[in-house]
Amino acid sequence: MSSHHRTPFPRRLPLPAWRLLVLLLLACAGLAAAPLAAAQDWVYRVRPGDTLWQLRDLYLKPGVDWQRLGRHNGVADPYALPPGQPLRFPIAWLRVQPAPARVIALRGAATVLGIGNATAPVQEGMLLPIGTTLQTAAEASVTVQFADGSQMQIRENSRVRFDQLARYGATGMVDTRVRLEQGRASNEVAPAQGPASRYIIQTPAGTSSVRGTRFRAAAGGDGQLAATEVLHGVVQVANPHGRQLLQPGEAARMAADGS
Repeated sequence: MSSHHRTPFPRRLPLPAWRLLVLLLLACAGLAAAPLAAAQDWVYRVRPGDTLWQLRDLYLKPGVDWQRLGRHNGVADPYALPPGQPLRFPIAWLRVQPAPARVIALRGAATVLGIGNATAPVQEGMLLPIGTTLQTAAEASVTVQFADGSQMQIRENSRVRFDQLARYGATGMVDTRVRLEQGRASNEVAPAQGPASRYIIQTPAGTSSVRGTRFRAAAGGDGQLAATEVLHGVVQVANPHGRQLLQPGEAARMAADGS
């Protein structure tokens, strides 16, 4: 589509049943929404044998003691936890750990640019930490898997940077933020395990945020519009002009310059 057809707000497009458009949009330095709400709690259901000491060691940052967790939940005795009782863990107290992506499938040639600008050929089983960039060649594709089981297939002639790859201890919640700088990618995102879970893809045109769905994305560039196509679930798309939710069978397009 030529540049004079660009629209400032993500434009929703119904798709014919026989052919779902492709791809996604992304960018604005961090989804003007998807705040990690420090005031939110992750809720855990007590299991037989649990104590506040054990739960503190499993889920909380160093420096947050079990007494503080007990006060937050009105529990004075660390052993007095009836099975099934809900316990609230403030997200700001949760342990956050690096969670590198893993290459689980490779077709053709691809390279990874690491910290310090060192390059290496991509190999199956390779771990991709925060800050690395993956580039695929023509007729190549790479599938990576994140800590929660979500997967991204990076298509030919594409470049992806892994901006944030973290997990919240043993809660199952993850913080995955990926920048699609060039090309196309297909995504299968596991359902969110709690309020802090997020999966965000950024392009030069806007941001897409999901909590369990299948969708495709294209970065735009060279006069093309960035696009997001939803196959299953719901995707929120946003740019500096606004945001909207896309349902299955819908797509959105916007200019790579955000105009």
